[in-house]
Amino acid sequence: HYQNQRVNGVAHQQMMAQRRQQEQEHAALLGYVDRSQKLQTAAKIETSVPQRRRMAQMMKAEAEERLKEAEAVRKRDLRRRDLEFSTNEVLVSALEREQAENQRKEREILRICG
Repeated sequence: HYQNQRVNGVAHQQMMAQRRQQEQEHAALLGYVDRSQKLQTAAKIETSVPQRRRMAQMMKAEAEERLKEAEAVRKRDLRRRDLEFSTNEVLVSALEREQAENQRKEREILRICG
């Protein structure tokens, strides 16, 4: 009976040692998986950084292009308004001269006829 208990005690110790070994292997695997996931995340971040940088550069270039276009439109509109103003001034001057000439002719006709 004592021999049987001793064998059972040894078997239990072996089983416990085997369980500790399995737990250590399991912990090592969990550590490996955790490190692997962290490395994958870091790799994704590293590859996304250049992509985000390129995207930011593209967005900046597009914004600069829109600003240039807006400035070109503003300058074109300003030139058009200046041209319209100049043209209107020339027309007004011509009309005023024509009106003054017509008034002078009317006075001259009234002086002669009247």
